[in-house]
Amino acid sequence: MMARAYLLKPELIVADEPVSMVDASLRSMILQIMRTMRDEHGISFLYITHDLATAHQISDETFLMYQGHTVEHGVGTSVLTQPRHPYVQQLVASIPRIDMKWEGTITLPDNAASGHSAPVGCPFTARCPYRMDICTTTMPKLVQIGADDQQAACFQYEQQSVAHS
Repeated sequence: MMARAYLLKPELIVADEPVSMVDASLRSMILQIMRTMRDEHGISFLYITHDLATAHQISDETFLMYQGHTVEHGVGTSVLTQPRHPYVQQLVASIPRIDMKWEGTITLPDNAASGHSAPVGCPFTARCPYRMDICTTTMPKLVQIGADDQQAACFQYEQQSVAHS
């Protein structure tokens, strides 16, 4: 598929789960081809995935979404190595590691409690350990965190941002 796409000399390729159904060696080869196409031929990729490990390998800029809303954005791999939004923190912490045994259980609220039906407010409120009253009524905006280009949509950072202004 990468060869077919390259024949058209595109400026952008939308790759939706391009390596999700292949083994590790083929996955590595496809990612290397994508990096070569990016670096040597100036082709940009919109890489859509649930696989944070491959996103970490291929991304120059990362957007993480929860229920259709961007909850964190950053340049490079900062979002995956230093997650700031509570959802992204939990997501990264849930990645299995070969050097760690999985301990305990994870309990998630049902769909009604997790914000699927909530028309206003932060959709992560029911699962968030840092939720505030405002989270149930208002959708947080992406705010700058620190000196880098990382942003998170969370009121805990919006409050800090206002305090530093």
